[in-house]
This record gives sequence, structure tokens and C-alpha cells, in this order.
Amino acid sequence: MYAATQYILVLAISVSYLIYMEQMYAITTDQASVAIQLFIHIFGANFVCIVVYYVLNQVRESHLEKAVHSKVMEQLAHTDFLTGLFNRRHIMDKLTKQIDSYTPSTHSLSLILCDIDHFKKVNDQFGHATGDDVLKQVSIKLSTTLRKGQTIGRWGGEEFIIVLENTRQSEARLIAEKMRETIATTSFPKVKRVTISCGVSEFSRPKTVDTFINEADIALYQAKENGRNQVVEHQFFRRTSEQS
Repeated sequence: MYAATQYILVLAISVSYLIYMEQMYAITTDQASVAIQLFIHIFGANFVCIVVYYVLNQVRESHLEKAVHSKVMEQLAHTDFLTGLFNRRHIMDKLTKQIDSYTPSTHSLSLILCDIDHFKKVNDQFGHATGDDVLKQVSIKLSTTLRKGQTIGRWGGEEFIIVLENTRQSEARLIAEKMRETIATTSFPKVKRVTISCGVSEFSRPKTVDTFINEADIALYQAKENGRNQVVEHQFFRRTSEQS
């Protein structure tokens, strides 16, 4: 009984080893089989069983390590290093997919562009390390105002972008206003008070990704021109808060 069990074990491990050798090193099954039979004849089945098991275990660990490394690298490729938010590349990919699948009868899609007001003064007066801390804290505060289906990313510098699925422009304005108020009422270390301006737009055909983003950018520019610390919708340029 022991001998039969031992034979089955050696056979099973050997088959696994044959498959591995064939896939990894382009060694034919016949060549690997001959090598295993030779090892069994010289060293015995127990020794070969241990060696093959060790090799397969090393291979398994190597594959797991590569899989983890691959996942980490993929995550880093889509993440902003400083804030931990999605980066511009990921947001563009997401927007493109959303627009490709957009149908007016069943979907709505809005966009918010936020910019920290007078951020250059923060860097000039308190230093870039403090400026980085402000970016991190603003990222956290903005993220806490979002729910499922709402994605935030760092657009660049002190700008943030929020993609809002199944959201009309009027609702997006309210979300942006909540963000503005959250930041304006937060006390930041050293800097104390920070404000943001926001531009809002809604997607419709035949807009492209670029025109969609540009509309939010135009609204953001208008918010800056109107005095900052406010939310402006594209086209309507509706002022929703006090000027700073």
C-alpha cells in the first residue's frame, strides 16, 4: 500500500514538473521524462520526490511574487504619488470609457474641476513641504464628500477632477458646493484657511472628452475671475457662494 501511494505521489509531482519544464524552458516532455527516470534510478524515488517538490514550490512562490509585483506596478501607474488619488492618466481612461458607453436615455455624466485658491502664495510663504501637506489634506477632505460612482483624481498641480456618474449638472453643483464649504471651514496646520474654486459641466452628445473637460475648465476660470471660493456651472455661470 505504501509503495503504491509513493508511486502515485512521485507520478503526480513528476507530471507537474514535466509541464513546468516544458512551459518555462521549452524542454520537451520526453527529455524531461528521461531526466526524471534517470534521477529516480540513481537517487531513489523519495529523493526525487523531495527535489521536484522543492522546485515546484520555488516556482509557485516566484509566480506569486511576480503577480504581487505586477499588481503593485499597475496600481502605481494609475496613482498620484503625493496624494494617493488617481492620476490624470487613469481619469482620462475612465472618462473615455464612460463617454464611449454613454446613452442620453439611461445615463448622465458630470464633471467638477477644483483648484486651490492662491496656492502659489502657500508655497512662497510657508514652503513646498507645507504646500504638499495642504495638497494631501485637501485630497482627503474632498474624498470624504464623495459616494459610490464618484471618482476623484489629481488633475495636475493644485487642480483636482471629480467624475460623477449618473449625476446631472444641477446635482454636481451641489456636490461641488459641499466640497467648497468643507475646505473653507477646515483649519489647516500653519496655513490655517484654504479655499477652492470649482467649475462644473455635464456631458452631452456630440461633445468629446476634451470639450467636456474644457467646459468645466471655462467654468473654473469664471469662478476665479468672479473672486474665487465659489462654484460656477458651465454656460449659466451661476454664482453659489461668497467671494473671498
